[in-house]
Amino acid sequence: PAPSAVYQSKRYGNFAYTLPNLTAGTAYTVRLHFAELYYSTVGQRSFDVLLNGTRVLTDFDVFAAAGARNKAVIRQFPVVANSTGQIVIQFLAGSIGVPMVSGIELCAPPVPLIVAVNVGGSATGSFRADTYYTGGGTNTFSYAIDTTGVISPAPSGVYQSERTGNSFTYTFTGLRAGAGYTLRLHFAENYWTAAGKRLFNVSSNGNTVLSNLDIFDAAGGPHKALVRQFPLVANSNGQLVIALTQGSADLPSVSGIEVLAPTPAVVNGVNSGGGATGDFKADTYYSGGSINSTSAVIDTTSVTRAAPQSVYQTKRYGDFTYTIPNLAPGVAYLVRLHFAEFDFDSAGMRKSDVVINGVRALVDFDIVAATGAKNKAIVKQFVAFANSSGQIVIQYLTGSAGSPQSNGIEIQK
Repeated sequence: PAPSAVYQSKRYGNFAYTLPNLTAGTAYTVRLHFAELYYSTVGQRSFDVLLNGTRVLTDFDVFAAAGARNKAVIRQFPVVANSTGQIVIQFLAGSIGVPMVSGIELCAPPVPLIVAVNVGGSATGSFRADTYYTGGGTNTFSYAIDTTGVISPAPSGVYQSERTGNSFTYTFTGLRAGAGYTLRLHFAENYWTAAGKRLFNVSSNGNTVLSNLDIFDAAGGPHKALVRQFPLVANSNGQLVIALTQGSADLPSVSGIEVLAPTPAVVNGVNSGGGATGDFKADTYYSGGSINSTSAVIDTTSVTRAAPQSVYQTKRYGDFTYTIPNLAPGVAYLVRLHFAEFDFDSAGMRKSDVVINGVRALVDFDIVAATGAKNKAIVKQFVAFANSSGQIVIQYLTGSAGSPQSNGIEIQK
């Protein structure tokens, strides 16, 4: 809990908090602290809370949740910082009374850094001095580095050093065999002043992830930071072996390497209206609705941890329900709902509701309005507690236009 004094004050009415200076696209945890100081019965104050436009509490009654007046209660949620590096928390009137909150906490990203290396350089920020390598040589530069085109760049000094050579490797050990990690490679072209002068390859555990990379061309000029990010699986020895080899021009070069912890485990994934693919099993757990599909290519570039392409090319539509079983009763899960509109090409044609375990999570949700285009993927995610039967029940209900649809569902822990 927060200190007792936090619960002895509150802000009330319709209001918002905007938390700035975060890393765009990065997941954080928001903890909201409440205590009902005024009312002494249930049903006197029920309000909604939205995080970056997503409703996370609907008709929340502090007294009912805490079980008494002057008793603290906390609700916490994962949320991704928006494109301007903000988390906006809105408190809106519900069915009675006015919203309130006593305290807000923002916790660090839940996916921790395993290791970061300043290739060819000394320790800076979270990047340790160059290590884990075999082969190659190093160079350092004094050019000012432009990092404005990169989300979550390394410290500028990382891009002012490099390892280069005919071929060299970095071997990261002590990982969980078969587990998925995220590899982030940092580059800057500090030698050549034109495209086509340096083209090289990168592989991980023998699988090519970059072929004939041209740093100058990809970054848009010299002395500009470039980041390339990949999901990778540790080998049977718990290693990620990153190899850089010559391509069709000059020598490979890299300035920084990050290895991030495993992504959240998918407890259950469902490809609505389609067959098994990746972590998504064939359509199951549903009641009602019909299915449809498309061969159109779906744009997934705006989605963090997008589903496989084929998930967005099938759907279940109509009024229907998914009941996800075999969960731990009372335990919080992350529910990720995948959508792509491949029938309508303008907003206002499909507006539908989604209810998760009896709580309305989406109201008149319009996929095209949310994505800005037909055939473009979007994910809406919510925290839900498995019910006493170990289930999360997701209802797709008709709103003010068209019929509801689902392309995919993920339940993560």
